[in-house]
Amino acid sequence: MRRILILVVSLVAAGMWALSVGTSEAAEPTADVIAQASPAPAASPTATPTPQMWQYTATAEASYIAAGASQLSFGVPALGVNSGFPSRAFDYRPNTFTFNTLNLTATKLSAGMIGGKLELNIGNDANAMSSMNSYNLAPNPGSVTQNAAPCGSSPTGQPGRGPSLSPWIPFPPFNNTYKCLGNGAYYHVSGYDVTQLYLQYATPDGKWTGTAGKYFTLVGYEVAQAWQDAQFSRSILWGYAEPITHTGVRLAYAYNSHITATLGGNNGWDDMVGTTGALRSLESQVAYTNANLTASATFLWGSEYAAFGNGSGLSFNVNPNGTLATPAAACSTTACGVFPVVGPIGNRSLLDIVASYKLFPSLTLAANYDVGSQSNTAPFVTPTVGAIWNGLAGYAAYTFGSGKYGVSGRYEYFSDPQGYRTGTLVPNLRWDEFTTTGLINISPNVAVRGEYRMDYTNAPVFTNFRSFATGTLSRTQGTMEADLVVKY
Repeated sequence: MRRILILVVSLVAAGMWALSVGTSEAAEPTADVIAQASPAPAASPTATPTPQMWQYTATAEASYIAAGASQLSFGVPALGVNSGFPSRAFDYRPNTFTFNTLNLTATKLSAGMIGGKLELNIGNDANAMSSMNSYNLAPNPGSVTQNAAPCGSSPTGQPGRGPSLSPWIPFPPFNNTYKCLGNGAYYHVSGYDVTQLYLQYATPDGKWTGTAGKYFTLVGYEVAQAWQDAQFSRSILWGYAEPITHTGVRLAYAYNSHITATLGGNNGWDDMVGTTGALRSLESQVAYTNANLTASATFLWGSEYAAFGNGSGLSFNVNPNGTLATPAAACSTTACGVFPVVGPIGNRSLLDIVASYKLFPSLTLAANYDVGSQSNTAPFVTPTVGAIWNGLAGYAAYTFGSGKYGVSGRYEYFSDPQGYRTGTLVPNLRWDEFTTTGLINISPNVAVRGEYRMDYTNAPVFTNFRSFATGTLSRTQGTMEADLVVKY
């Protein structure tokens, strides 16, 4: 299967090269083309100047990932190679076909009227998009318990089946189902997610726009819907430096046709319910846009649970003195405690800077820089007072054939000095990746992409099929991927 995929990707790339020879500069892509360069960073949704009816969309995406021997996951050297977390946000199932998502939306956003949006995702991607709310069922977040992981237990008044919107909407797909991973950590396994659900009002002149509910974050160049990005795989920054959604309130002010300022308060990173039942995180953004340039600076700050490995993965064992047991399997629940995946509360901040420039109608260049921090990270990292992370991603996307064909590239690095965000616990970890993608829009509603990606780190942290037999990890992880998108 991998040889077939390599042949298909090679033929796609060769065909696009042949079409580009002798072709003059492409016309600007039409509006109904499915996949182009990643959309420019935007402030909160702006109102349309005239009233509109409800609009509905349905998009399906499926993919195949050829990863060879790679497991598309990290190992934690301190805990053994059979521990760790997925190294990709969505495309973490190696050497198999995956139904990524059926994305359904209903939208009505109009100036001078109350509108809103409902977005549902059904499929593999929904599990990664879902709000965690791990603390909702963590009896003692940040503590080391002297018994087995308390799956199924929860504070008084909280549902034992996992975090959900069930206090208000007690039926699917709103009451999401989670699998217990131990000591307050739950992983979303239902295969569906209410990704966005908000009401919005814009003044008749479009100057002020207020939004309340669950919505996508302001940060980042890439977006959750892969067909709106130039690349199929998400960047390291998207998966490890940034949140996906917030639940709260947001107010945007359009100073003029170029400058928009946004301020909001919410329940934190990917959380539907706040820590104390009140807004606990602030967001602010200033965005500028003109015909060719779009740029934004966004700052997030507030209280967040210290979540080991970006809030996902497995529970590990610790010795009675608080050190990690090596390997984890050697520790019994009587001699050791359960290592908490959900930690104590600390302050988290993130500065996100994004810029994109349309050099020609067919060529777009972009960059995204993130720097973040989390305080009170004990017992995850040393020093325990906090952890920091930063990264930079650069993009180039070129379309030709009136937007029917496209090629794009991405290079980025991610620095995780304490091994905290990746969950590897490797000091001074640096992670780089390069991705190149080819696109064919078969029709206005159907697109296919072929992609090659290579990840590499300065220390062995990637698992492969040989890791479990040899006990060794790898510094590289290469994949070839193909995806199909159908949109109506």
